Amino acid sequence: MSDDANFNGQLVEREGTQGARSSIESLVRLIEREEAAPAIPAIFDLGEAHHGKVLNSWRALANRLEIFYVYIPYVRAVIGQGPLDRRLKEFVQVQTVLLNRCRSVVSHRVISEKAAGISEAELEGFSDRERLALVYAPALKPAAVSFADEPTAVDPELVTPLRAQFSDAIVELTATIALWKALARLHPVLGLQLDMEPPPAEIDHVL
Repeated sequence: MSDDANFNGQLVEREGTQGARSSIESLVRLIEREEAAPAIPAIFDLGEAHHGKVLNSWRALANRLEIFYVYIPYVRAVIGQGPLDRRLKEFVQVQTVLLNRCRSVVSHRVISEKAAGISEAELEGFSDRERLALVYAPALKPAAVSFADEPTAVDPELVTPLRAQFSDAIVELTATIALWKALARLHPVLGLQLDMEPPPAEIDHVL
């Protein structure tokens, strides 16, 4: 694909088939502040203040304003304060993006943990509730059976313990896993690769 492709994609870093990093064009145009719709630069400013830069996902989604305007409030609603504690949320978020092998989103989650001040001690060991959440996270996959046969699309053996351990937090837990699974697919499909510092080497080499 040439540098003057008619959709004006931008060069981004992406993994090659053998793990090598190469520069290719993103699938969509990454919107610049100067060309954005009138309300977008102020939102970009908030993102830059929080992340140190405007994330590539924001710049890509700004191509479709109706999506962009609801995307950030939705993400904040999912990752914000709720019945689930921050430690458990970070565990399932990191596990989800690792399972989906998205280098860019893994780097976001690692940086988020650092910004939240989560210590090494806090990351050691799992409670029974956390173990259940980590088992549930990879269980969220497209159902291969009809709704009538398996309406929850998860292992029936998980249903009772999930209800017992999480009760009204099941929606938040499921939405958290689903959000990061979606973002872990969005980035590589659109060619939105690393826009922050790489993940730690011991994690990066398996992505």
